[in-house]
Amino acid sequence: MSREILGSLLVPAPRKSSGTKKRPAPVVDEAYSRRW
Repeated sequence: MSREILGSLLVPAPRKSSGTKKRPAPVVDEAYSRRW
């Protein structure tokens, strides 16, 4: 799950699943960086 989420966030691809979860990549990246 974490790999898929990180991958989709790192590579902003026009996907249907990605469209539903539209969030700021930089903000999410920072949050994940703190957790990791």
